[in-house]
Order: sequence, then C-alpha cells, then structure tokens
Amino acid sequence: MLNFYAVAALAQTCTVSAPDRAWLNDALDAWRFSASEISGSGVDFAFEAMFFDADCVLRTASPFQQPSVSDVQWVPVPHAGKVTLPTGQVMPAGVTSFAGAASGHPFFVMATPSVWRAARVADGSLGLEKFMTAVLLHESAHVTQALSYGGRISALMQANRLPADFNDDSIQRQFGDNTDFAAAVQREISLLFDAAEAPDIATARSLAQQARTAMQARHSQWFTGNLAYLSEAEDLWLSLEGSGQWLAN
Repeated sequence: MLNFYAVAALAQTCTVSAPDRAWLNDALDAWRFSASEISGSGVDFAFEAMFFDADCVLRTASPFQQPSVSDVQWVPVPHAGKVTLPTGQVMPAGVTSFAGAASGHPFFVMATPSVWRAARVADGSLGLEKFMTAVLLHESAHVTQALSYGGRISALMQANRLPADFNDDSIQRQFGDNTDFAAAVQREISLLFDAAEAPDIATARSLAQQARTAMQARHSQWFTGNLAYLSEAEDLWLSLEGSGQWLAN
C-alpha cells in the first residue's frame, strides 16, 4: 500500500519560491548546527517536518537523517488555505511555528518567510529571515523535548484532569487579576536579571538563591489545595520555554 507521501506525490505537485527554499536550507543548517554544537540534543532521530507557503506544503519524515540539508527529500503537497497536521487536525495556512506530537512521535510545523512577510510580522532589528530562524531554533528545541518534558506535562495533565488547552499561559490566565501574585513574579524576575548582571559568581549565586526562595514562597502561598500541581507545572513550563529561548538567543 502506498503511504500518504507517495499518494500525494503521484496525485499532484507544487513548488515553493526560491527565496523561501533558500531560507529553509539556511534555517535547517542552523538547526542542525545548534543541535550538535550548542544544545547537545543531537539530530539522530526521525520526526516529521512541514513548511508551507500560501499554496504549497513541503513535508519530510526525516530532515536530519541525510548527510546534508541538500539531501533532504521533500514531498510537495498543494493546499487550498488549509494545512493538515500529523495529528489529523486542520489549521489555516497562516503565520505559525510550533512543535507537537502525534501518537508519541514529534513533529514540527512552520510557515515560510513569504507568509510572514505578507502578514507584516514585525521582526525588530534582525530582519525577517534571521528573526524567523531564531523562532525556528526556539520551537525546534521543543521537538527534542517532546518525549521528555512533553511526557511529564502529559502525565501532569492526566493526573489532574486538566483541559486539553492547558499550556504555558494557563498560570497567567489563572492569576491574571491578582496584583500581589504579579508583583511577586516581577520581584523574582528582577532578582534573576540582577544575578545575570552580577559582577562576580558569589553575588550571582546569592541573588539566584534569593529568587528561588521567593519563588518557593509564592508557590506556598498560592499553589495550594487543588492548585498544588501548579508548582510542578510552572517548573516544567519555565524549563521548557526557557531552554528554547536560550537556544534561540
């Protein structure tokens, strides 16, 4: 029986513009380098990757199993404004970049620069392509985390019967109107920034410990009773998202 990619390739084809393909190759090179030389997460596992423009989806089951990016075998599949994810869900073909998992298998999805440029996405001082590569590196970190942090988050959600939309914004939504909670978080952030800018390691450690103590006090005050699971949830999300941001920077 022919698989999805073979059927799609036989049925119809499409193309992505040369500038989008050039960015894709450069971004995947950056991803490959960061995984092997910076994060140490490696790229020696198969996962599905999808990149799409306004008309076409490029899909591959193993973007890093070949010797170089130029050897990656992409299957182009036309779309009509809707992209089908490995989970079977259908999403609009708009600005996006994210990692997910389908039946325990990680995948990655991202729109190409032409889609972001058409949506007038602000890119700061980096320029769109470099900004998008940083976004890709952040989200790509989550691909390697899908079977570690992802598994722990899934177990936490199941144990506490949390809704499917529980994510890194859930705690902010829960305490969005609590000014005391917000002030406590801001205090922790200030201490951590001070630690990062400390003139010596002893001062940095002292400030970091103060931040950790303040965080534990906040947890003890507000993450109690049926919200006690939020202590673990916050640690998981901060580690997951923080490591992704570190890699992007």
